[in-house]
Amino acid sequence: MEEVKIAIIAAVSEVFRFRRENPKSDYEAIIRHITDFSNRERDSFKKMAMISAAAKTASYIERNPDSTEKQVIRHVMSIINEITNSIELDE
Repeated sequence: MEEVKIAIIAAVSEVFRFRRENPKSDYEAIIRHITDFSNRERDSFKKMAMISAAAKTASYIERNPDSTEKQVIRHVMSIINEITNSIELDE
């Protein structure tokens, strides 16, 4: 589970980096980028967790545009079990 958490945080960090470099990027562009980014990962569960976390991150940022990166990370960490549980249910 720790490796999955690390992969999720890597995906969230990549969302921040991508948005800094592409400030006009929309939700779909972020998800496309994270999908490409997650393809480096061989474990399919980690890939899905990364994409799910990125989607929740992008959605949270859209709803809370003034939130800091620290606040977004806290939010994602607070729902990390929800993210991984939803993937387990889908499998």
